[in-house]
Amino acid sequence: MKSAVLFANTGVLDFLELRTSIVRIPEVIAKLKEAQTFLDRAIKDAPDLIQFITSDDQVFWSRKRIRQIAVGIVQLGLYERYVKRYGEAAHLLASDKEENPVQVLSGKMRLGEYVINLAMREDDKSKVVSMEDQALLSKGISMPDFQLFQKDQEGFFVLVEEGKKQALNDLLMKLRDEKNTKQFVNIGPGQSISGSALNELVDKELNIMESIDLDPMLSWFWDISSPYCYQLAN
Repeated sequence: MKSAVLFANTGVLDFLELRTSIVRIPEVIAKLKEAQTFLDRAIKDAPDLIQFITSDDQVFWSRKRIRQIAVGIVQLGLYERYVKRYGEAAHLLASDKEENPVQVLSGKMRLGEYVINLAMREDDKSKVVSMEDQALLSKGISMPDFQLFQKDQEGFFVLVEEGKKQALNDLLMKLRDEKNTKQFVNIGPGQSISGSALNELVDKELNIMESIDLDPMLSWFWDISSPYCYQLAN
């Protein structure tokens, strides 16, 4: 079955239990340490990314740009692990958000540029909400537009149609109908598509899975998270 990989950047690392679990994955740790060298150059007294990720919600949600960097680097680490087992994806679907890490995979930015560009942007303070409130809010968040990338001859991911952005559902249907792609792997952790939107896609015979769930060596990941956290994240 053909697969495509999804980077949505929504609902990722929202919960402390997910964050404390994610830093146990070797590829994630290695990528965070690599990114740390660039963050240290960009910011005086830069926070330690691993400590930041495992901090409580009040700290984690108080620094928007550092949080965006952390999410992006974690996803790059998870994708690297996915590639080791399954190989490069033929297609990537990525949100059009400025912090989406597919910019690194596409060759548009090097890792250092990605980290420094985000770190140097003006930060803002995000309102701290409880886990329950986060879950309620996430149901009301509209999904961003997405762009479709495919591999070029040099091995970089390039936009299929420059400048064109579409709703996620439309791109999934496009890949299903034109490329016979029916399995989509979400680079989480935490489901970026939830509620009625997910049910609608499943009804259309599309299989959407977490990269962590596909990895038999990570079977422990959800076991050490509470059932409540797993339900909200997926």
